[in-house]
Amino acid sequence: AKDLRAACSCAYCVEEMTGEKLIKKADIPDSIYPFSMNPVGNYALGINWSDNHSSLFPYETLKHFVKLG
Repeated sequence: AKDLRAACSCAYCVEEMTGEKLIKKADIPDSIYPFSMNPVGNYALGINWSDNHSSLFPYETLKHFVKLG
């Protein structure tokens, strides 16, 4: 869960103009967990995290974090 939370690319986590990461993985608690998850259309999964952050991950991005089959 921590790796996925660290991969969030929203404007709070990544500087929009430079692409610089604004959150460091070390700043994310080891105890992080998804509080809720909801499909967004047919293309993404919205995740609300236990640290009160929300992320939107396209399914294509999630494939890098999940081993299928």
